[in-house]
Amino acid sequence: RRATTDWQFSRPCLKNLTRSCLDRGQQVPFVGGSVDRFTNAYFKTLLRWNSRELERGEALFIPTDVVLVVNDKYRPYVEAFANDEERFFAAFATAYGKLVEIG
Repeated sequence: RRATTDWQFSRPCLKNLTRSCLDRGQQVPFVGGSVDRFTNAYFKTLLRWNSRELERGEALFIPTDVVLVVNDKYRPYVEAFANDEERFFAAFATAYGKLVEIG
């Protein structure tokens, strides 16, 4: 199959990823713990998952989450955001601002 993104997912996989997760009633990429706080815990947990340090059920990820930590192109961002919460906040604010401008 021809890849359609940097992450090498096929078009059917991308199209049905969220739908198939939600149809099965699974939790999708949320990290347990302080879900009511905006933090960089997601990135820290991705690194812990990759190091096999998580307890079963501690966090659930879908393939698009996992690729962030296993792909050499994206892992530096995961590491940077896990290690520097202010850097994550700044990047998020910039990205969110662009989305708001687009409407």
